[in-house]
Amino acid sequence: METVLQILFYALIAAASALALASTLTVLKSRRARLNGLIFAAAFLLGEAGVWVVVLGLGAAGSLNEGDQSAVAVLKLILGLLMLGAAWRVHRRVAPRNRASGERTRALLARLERLTPTVAFSVGALLGIGGPKRLTIALVAAATLSVSGLSADEQVLLVVLYVLVAGVLVWVPVGFYLVAGTRVTDWLANMQEWLRSKQRRLTFYALLAFGGVLVVEALVELL
Repeated sequence: METVLQILFYALIAAASALALASTLTVLKSRRARLNGLIFAAAFLLGEAGVWVVVLGLGAAGSLNEGDQSAVAVLKLILGLLMLGAAWRVHRRVAPRNRASGERTRALLARLERLTPTVAFSVGALLGIGGPKRLTIALVAAATLSVSGLSADEQVLLVVLYVLVAGVLVWVPVGFYLVAGTRVTDWLANMQEWLRSKQRRLTFYALLAFGGVLVVEALVELL
């Protein structure tokens, strides 16, 4: 049960992505919203699953065994500190740079509104793979899973759980749109505007929570 809760926690932190949600909402405002949204969500989940296949296949976590708890703890500590450092940089970012970053994000989202199914797949897969934060979380989760002593079938089920929970802000809005259609247009517009105004704060708190918990867990396991 402890391993399940840890994997679930890591998945929830990975899911806390303002960019992923904003991109999903933008895709659902595109010309062929249902088709693009379905392809985008599927590609996102495939990208996440692909990260796990690569990490475990290359032995980044698979070389560990049940007796390597200290090695996993050191990995958690290093990556946790990196996340806290990233949170500090987000917090200290000056206003002009924030405005420039916001303009680039809005330009990217505007391009997504005109995307084709092929581009939807490509962008969804890239977002599913993610940047340093999402890759870091997947690495730590895979290392944790490898030392859990669970059977192969149980590990596969936890990987599936991770992928679904980590992508909840993508496939849930898409599923809701597939059912409700254009009736959610106003809600999508309001949600997208809210995300634009809160993106920096959401990123800061996500990095702070993930990094803080990793550092505390690592210190408890090492001391």
